[in-house]
Amino acid sequence: MAVSLVACKNGKKSKAAQAETTAQSTPASKTEANTTEVKEDNAQQEEVVSNEALEANAQSNEEQHKPAMAEDAFFIMQRTPCFGQCPVYSLEIKQNGAAYLDGIRNYDFEGMHVAKLTEYQVEQIRALADKFGYYDFNHVYDAPVTDLPSVTTAIQNRDGMHWVYNRMEAPDALNQFQIEVETLIKDLQWSPQE
Repeated sequence: MAVSLVACKNGKKSKAAQAETTAQSTPASKTEANTTEVKEDNAQQEEVVSNEALEANAQSNEEQHKPAMAEDAFFIMQRTPCFGQCPVYSLEIKQNGAAYLDGIRNYDFEGMHVAKLTEYQVEQIRALADKFGYYDFNHVYDAPVTDLPSVTTAIQNRDGMHWVYNRMEAPDALNQFQIEVETLIKDLQWSPQE
């Protein structure tokens, strides 16, 4: 029996030594863990602030480029100038198909012109919007450049207005949509407005 008592005493001493070693190492481990948690919390807070700043900047950018659209308008398209020979014009098509084009420069029609779209031609624009996923595009496609022209388009229907400002880095589908609408517009019978 004496042997087993010694074994128990040694077991108790061993457990006590382990507990003391753990107790001594715990404060450092807790300090490291706390430091890591604080760093992670700070990084998360910085990310939240950064995301909020990006969202605020994006909203400001959207407000800056959002076009004004009359209640009775169906579609608008505006091209801005560049340092070269870019076409510059403003187009508005009313819900009833009446179209107004202000050709400012470097465009086939210069000055104020009017035309009338048939119901079928108005539907063609709607069909092109559906075909190219116009309503899924972001509002702004831009980059920090100043010498490139921009194209702003907007369509208004029962669900409201969807608009897109395109200066750079837009999807190919948006550029193709703009090209096809411009082709349709150029084929109209435009008359100078008196």
